[in-house]
Formats: sequence, structure tokens, C-alpha cells
Amino acid sequence: MVSGTVRELKEGRFDFYAFNKKNYELWVAKASYKAFVEVKDASSYSLSFSPTREDVASALYLVAVNKNPVLGSSISVEYSIKISWSERSYATALGGLVLGMILGGFGFVLVVVSAAMKLVFKR
Repeated sequence: MVSGTVRELKEGRFDFYAFNKKNYELWVAKASYKAFVEVKDASSYSLSFSPTREDVASALYLVAVNKNPVLGSSISVEYSIKISWSERSYATALGGLVLGMILGGFGFVLVVVSAAMKLVFKR
């Protein structure tokens, strides 16, 4: 999870984007892209999105584009970003499934053996 705030320090306006590497390159090339966040004409913005682990490992691109050229070609933007994640392990559930299958198979063998024993000792 990525969360945080972005604000322009001189009361200016900006467009804000958050990309993974692939979509940033598409945006730069003016091709069709998909942004995690796309905000138009803002002076501040609170963001929250969930990139994949691969996106975070390669790169996240946070882009602010000046919307008020009267103030000059540059803008001053302050970012406050927090990146957090949680990993889930399915090893316990998988271990329980395997153990359940083994015990179920053992139970089936016992039922078959007991049925055979009943037939043998019935005579």
C-alpha cells in the first residue's frame, strides 16, 4: 500500500500521476497508459493505491506537472509518502491440506482392511 500527500508549495496547480516503470515509459512516449493515480489541476492531493510487489521492487514514478506557466516553468512540490506491505504465507494451509489428505487416505485404508477382515472372519 502506498499512501501519502502531495502539495504545491507556492499555491500553484499541478497534474499528478503515479506509475509503474512500464506505464511511465508509455506516458512519456504519449502512448496509452494506466496510472495508479491520475489527478488533474490540483494544489494538493491525498493519495492511496496498491501496487504489486514487482512494481515496488522495480520503480514507482511520482510525477507532478506544472499547470500554471505564469508562475514559471518550475513548481515546488512536497511529497509525503508511506509504503507498506504485508505478506501472507499459505504454507500452513497447504501443510494442513496435505496432512488431511494423508489422514483421509489412511482412514480409507482402515475401512477397506476392516471390511476385508469382516469377510474373512465371518466364514
